[in-house]
Amino acid sequence: MLPSHLLSEAAVKTLKDPSKYLPALQYGDDAGYEPLRKEIASWISNVDGRAHLPEHICVTAGACLGMASVLQSFTDPSITRAVWIVAPAYHLSFGMFKDAGFENRLMSVPEETDGIDLEWLGIQLAMCDEGHSQPELDPRKPGSGRKFYRHVIYTVPTCANPSGRTMSLSTRSRLVALARKHDALIICDDVYDLLQWPLLPNSLLPEPLPACPENENYKVYPPVQLPENTALPRLSDLDLDLGPSAHDVQNGNHSGHAISNNSFSKILGPGVRTGWVQGTPAFIHGLSQTGSTVSGGAPSQFASAIVHELLQSGRLEEHIARCVRPGLQRRHAILARAVGTSAAI
Repeated sequence: MLPSHLLSEAAVKTLKDPSKYLPALQYGDDAGYEPLRKEIASWISNVDGRAHLPEHICVTAGACLGMASVLQSFTDPSITRAVWIVAPAYHLSFGMFKDAGFENRLMSVPEETDGIDLEWLGIQLAMCDEGHSQPELDPRKPGSGRKFYRHVIYTVPTCANPSGRTMSLSTRSRLVALARKHDALIICDDVYDLLQWPLLPNSLLPEPLPACPENENYKVYPPVQLPENTALPRLSDLDLDLGPSAHDVQNGNHSGHAISNNSFSKILGPGVRTGWVQGTPAFIHGLSQTGSTVSGGAPSQFASAIVHELLQSGRLEEHIARCVRPGLQRRHAILARAVGTSAAI
């Protein structure tokens, strides 16, 4: 599934055009390569029918490094009381929270069929707030355009890793309301949103089309589109629709209470190391002011230009529809058949 020939083609086009390679080889805007931000906004708008804007998007060096920047800029152990992780969870995420100073404050939230035990979480958040005392030392000040949240909630709302469950719309809305009440930031790993596929009947197992001459290891299938009615609103969109919370008003900045953390790692390859965070314009501005970004330049600037070329040309969407999604669909059908379960709905 690694599209080396597509990346090579996009890189050559980028490096042959001064209007593309000059900005691509510079430090770049704090929020990331602007053409890619515009293209991502247009792409996601076409997928879910919502009006996404570039100012809602900050380019990152992948989902994990994006989350590390979020924790660095929007949390502080003297203010942030706990990190609530929907479990079972992606275990390698724990290290990022520990590095941010929350090793003894990682709280497991039971996962249910609907995605999360909201009743339990609501009780625990209230108890945590009631029993919290003021820090003995003066906390550090948040940077420009930023705030420190009282809580962090980490979840994979679509195709959760490792359970595979998807949070319902009702549960998403109620979780956002809970976060807004308790001044929590929901960090959603939305890396699987665009990789869902319709399940196959047991009798059907598509075979790849003739080999791609530019990349003999690249398997192409008849195109597979996202199943209908699977693009549930992201929690960041539900939060944005509600406008500023009471905590936002008090803070004087509409930072919001949910962000969407995304990556091209599952689409193009982990080595591309390019992703994006989606949130309110105020949150995105604050994230773009992370010290390492302001000093070192936009994350993944050169790779962003190549990804932009793929996205603008339509080659990335074609790659998802004709390689990634059907390839995963086929693997799932083979695995389901091997363990003796049905791959069909």
